[in-house]
Amino acid sequence: MPPRLRPVNAETISRRLELRPDTVALGAAKVSYDRLGQDAETDGHTGLATEVFELATDLQDLIDTPEPRGLVASARMIQDMDGLVLRASDLRANVAGAYDRFDSHTAWATEAMEILIATVVKLEAADLELRTGTRAA
Repeated sequence: MPPRLRPVNAETISRRLELRPDTVALGAAKVSYDRLGQDAETDGHTGLATEVFELATDLQDLIDTPEPRGLVASARMIQDMDGLVLRASDLRANVAGAYDRFDSHTAWATEAMEILIATVVKLEAADLELRTGTRAA
């Protein structure tokens, strides 16, 4: 049975958005994944390192994507981010299995996943404003 991990839920994401909004930056998640991938490679977890670096590369692609300007671009960005969140969740479980649920590597994976989820929340709020707010008219 996989180790139990610190929950990432609406409360933890709300706290991050309200109390530490400066931490909700995709670049911060990318730094965590880069560091995690390098450590996994050094520690001999080559499969995990590959998984981390692939996620980091896809995250960099999203970072390089211009901010969505229309409904279609916004929906695509949210869909891409949702996919990254699912992969980040699987990755966090794999990191906990390779290291330990209390290890700093698992904490990095958890924090990066929280950042991705918080970013999705912000994107969805902006998308809702785009669809229904003053910018929709």
